[in-house]
Amino acid sequence: MHDYDHPGRTNAFLVATNAPQAVLYNDRSVLENHHAASAWSLFLSLPEYNFLPCLEHVQFKRFRFLVIEAILATDLKKHFDFLAEFNAKVSDVNNHGIEWNNESDRLLVCQMCIKLADINGPAKARDLHLKWTEGIVNEFYEQGDEEASLGLPVSPFMDRHSPQLAKLQESFITHIVGPLCNSYDAAGLLPGQWIDRKEDNMESSEDDDIEESDSEYDEMDDIGTSIEPGAFKYWVSAGLSRPLDLVKQQN
Repeated sequence: MHDYDHPGRTNAFLVATNAPQAVLYNDRSVLENHHAASAWSLFLSLPEYNFLPCLEHVQFKRFRFLVIEAILATDLKKHFDFLAEFNAKVSDVNNHGIEWNNESDRLLVCQMCIKLADINGPAKARDLHLKWTEGIVNEFYEQGDEEASLGLPVSPFMDRHSPQLAKLQESFITHIVGPLCNSYDAAGLLPGQWIDRKEDNMESSEDDDIEESDSEYDEMDDIGTSIEPGAFKYWVSAGLSRPLDLVKQQN
């Protein structure tokens, strides 16, 4: 249900152009409200779409509430509010951490789960990361083209004539994905462990790393940017190393 019927434009664009969705939802979490409402409308439109016939009325209403709250939590405008609330819950020494018998705490964890699922592209295997990055960048450029045709200022990172993909990914990972993963890890909810690839303990694989990184840079060049050489941070889970970042780490 999350991202169902996405128009390929941002909330800011829909609000700026007085799109029907923005008018309907009063400029507030426009896409997220649209995803939830459209998905539930489809679900309820025909009996054969109901995959929850076994739920009693009260259970169904509760499930619907949780789904809506989870989808609305993916509005990045509210990202730092959710992150601050979650960090206060898990980091405050005067707090008991997550209380699993507390309904509000369980809902907060559910919201953090869908947020991480929504933006975890940089934590995927390299080919998937590149595929999704290319898709979102092309979508950005299409919005930039439309903004220019309407006489609107072109949004940051959406000008195809001034590609800044490396900067976009660095900012996204540094300010959004990384802190969310760190908070998740601090709460003990993230499997596996973070490791930094250091030269002093990775000498045996140095040549392989250089060859692999060169290949990665070539792939990124294909979608209109170049990546500065640098170290990679890897996510280790079930014995598999996955590149989180294709930009130079900030030490």
